Amino acid sequence: MVKREIIAVRLSRLEEYLKILKGLKRYPQSQFSKDPLIRGSAERYLHLAIECCLDMGSHVIADRGLRKPEDYKDIFLILGEAKIITPKFAAELVPMVGFRNRLVHDYLRLDIGEIYRILKTHLPDFQRFAKAFQRFI
Repeated sequence: MVKREIIAVRLSRLEEYLKILKGLKRYPQSQFSKDPLIRGSAERYLHLAIECCLDMGSHVIADRGLRKPEDYKDIFLILGEAKIITPKFAAELVPMVGFRNRLVHDYLRLDIGEIYRILKTHLPDFQRFAKAFQRFI
């Protein structure tokens, strides 16, 4: 059985991170690009939001005895296969893993424009993912 507390805590944190990201989203790109505190906050909270999604997905996959993910992108794909999220939405989330990997491993070469674009256009993806997981609690 899905441990409600595990999902609930991550959903709460995801909501907290999204609130911060929405505040950062209001900055124009010129200010975002020039201010390392704004940009660094966006990078960190996007990373944390992605980790929340991956953690929730991993928990549900393990709990339901679904196939073991070979890598992070598999988490979203397996959730799609199991109809926890739609397969189409799962495929749309896969690039999030690549972005997460760049944040963690290739941070010296991050594209400021990509970070800003994700901040401006992809926060609804996190909200949609959260809604799919709210049914577990």
